[in-house]
Amino acid sequence: MRWTTYAIAIPLGLFLLAANIEPVAAQQRSDAARPTVSRPIHEERDAMTNTVFSATVDDHNNARITVKAGDFTLEKAVASSGDTTIRLAQGADVVSVAMNQGGYLVERKQKSARFNPQSGKPEDMDTIRAVLLGSQAVRTFRQLTASFEARENNDGEGPLFLSTLVDGAIVQMLDGDSGAAERVGKRITRKRRAGLQPARMRAGEVFTDCVMNYELSLMEAWDLLYECTATTFTLNWFFWWGAETFCEFEFFLRSQQYIYQFFSCFAYPF
Repeated sequence: MRWTTYAIAIPLGLFLLAANIEPVAAQQRSDAARPTVSRPIHEERDAMTNTVFSATVDDHNNARITVKAGDFTLEKAVASSGDTTIRLAQGADVVSVAMNQGGYLVERKQKSARFNPQSGKPEDMDTIRAVLLGSQAVRTFRQLTASFEARENNDGEGPLFLSTLVDGAIVQMLDGDSGAAERVGKRITRKRRAGLQPARMRAGEVFTDCVMNYELSLMEAWDLLYECTATTFTLNWFFWWGAETFCEFEFFLRSQQYIYQFFSCFAYPF
């Protein structure tokens, strides 16, 4: 059974992977010899908060997403593996969150902190919160995504809106909100589960709904998070905190992979 495997793999994995995070592959690199290519841009707008979401791909096959709300900007680069760099900026305050298979690396000003969800300790999260302490960019982003979460009407919420909700959960979790992953996972799927049905195709027809595939993938990620978290309670209490953190990390990493797959589905020139 899949979750029997989880019950065995999670506690073992908590101590095996070294916490060594380097800047993810989704970082911009100089390549002057490469010819300039016109890239398509996918854009969404949220009228209630006057937020603009835009996305494209770069010359290194990374999906790049930008979110602008007033003087706040989020810039995200995502590789096909799910390796992600999130940059929050407001005025002179800049925060960078890198996430890959080794965990998280958080940087602000001259400070940095790492957290490996498979071998880290609660004290590591305290160090990360200390780096984020007093950040106006983090505060603004948390307020923005909290307003997204609180909405009752889900009409018009596109993939970039949902992706930003996931990014908000990552930042909230790193900033001390232990319930962010579960809360946002429920928020993303609560009205879509009943309404989304795979399209029935007639013989010979070929059709792909990229948005529906993305939303169905997010629901699968939430189901896996729920089952993984439930499995942690079958373990010895000593492993609970680390195992639950591991489950949340897998949810976040899967969600980043799925936003990358969304752009691939649109046949962007990767």
